[in-house]
Order: sequence, then structure tokens, then C-alpha cells
Amino acid sequence: NPDADFYLGKVGYKVGKHAFDIHYAQTEDRAQDGDSAETIGVGYVFTPIKWFEAYAGYNTHSLDRSGADFDDVDTVLVGGRLKF
Repeated sequence: NPDADFYLGKVGYKVGKHAFDIHYAQTEDRAQDGDSAETIGVGYVFTPIKWFEAYAGYNTHSLDRSGADFDDVDTVLVGGRLKF
């Protein structure tokens, strides 16, 4: 929808080998007029050595639509990254 609105805010902090963030996103009228969706989540990155990162994240997603009842969706992400 070209008239949709989307907003995202994210705050993070890094201390030593650890980094954390919390984020919030909201969209209006994205897939259908009258829709309201939001995501709230957290993330964590651990960098034990310069060339490797381990990360994890959690998000909860919700959608409010007139005439429908959707359950919230929770997602968990875990992984690693090699830098070369």
C-alpha cells in the first residue's frame, strides 16, 4: 500500500565483547487499510574474537485487523558469523 506508514526505533549498547539492543516497529495500513501491526524485540551479539560473532534475538509480532483475530507470532533467531 503506497499510503502505509512504517516507524522503527532501536537503541543499543556495547560493552567489551557484548552488544545488546531493544527495538520497536509499528506499521499502519501496510497490507490492508485499517491494519495495525507492531514488533517488539531484543538482540544480543557476543564477539569473543575479532573474526567470529555469535548472536541471538527474540521478536514478538502482532497484527490487528478489523473482522479478524490473529495470534501473536514469536520468533527466535540464533546463529554465528565468521568474518574473513
